[in-house]
Amino acid sequence: MEYSVNTHGEATFEERLEQLEALADKIEAGSLPLQELMAAYEDGVKLSAGLRLELELAKARIMEIKLGRDAVPEPSDLTEPCEPDAPEDEE
Repeated sequence: MEYSVNTHGEATFEERLEQLEALADKIEAGSLPLQELMAAYEDGVKLSAGLRLELELAKARIMEIKLGRDAVPEPSDLTEPCEPDAPEDEE
């Protein structure tokens, strides 16, 4: 898959989000051959992981700015990290 790039040679967050949405649309359409479906799914997983990481880094930076580097956050300032809805491992 070819990704669009910004002036720094990297796709922006918004461009990668659009690419993920386009992949999801292709997959949901159900018209891709199996090999293309698997490649699209793999690309989507990689894009999703990168986007999630970027959001977590942005969230951490916001907390750093809000609280200052040495401040201790109040419990009300903390929220759960962005994680996919994955089933828990049952043992």
